[in-house]
Amino acid sequence: MNAELSPFKDEETRDSLYMREMLDHYRKVEDFEVSTSERQVERNDTTVHAYLKEMEVGSRHADTKTLQKLQKGAIEKENQIVQEYLVRRLQKIPKAL
Repeated sequence: MNAELSPFKDEETRDSLYMREMLDHYRKVEDFEVSTSERQVERNDTTVHAYLKEMEVGSRHADTKTLQKLQKGAIEKENQIVQEYLVRRLQKIPKAL
């Protein structure tokens, strides 16, 4: 019965437009889930990272100022100060049990 009602299996009633729209929808949802995971946001979006750091420790904190400089393009991600911050941040991440 499932095969008879499925728009994917029955050649006569197959709706290729519907199938394409559904596939596109699932791809967009999957891309969104991947790109908004905590790791991806932390890696890719310096704006969000700087904003969250400011919320966490305040705008006068050295790490906040470093991330704001990185966001504005005043320093590169390969800068030693940024690398030291990232190492400290990595060391603070709790390890899985």
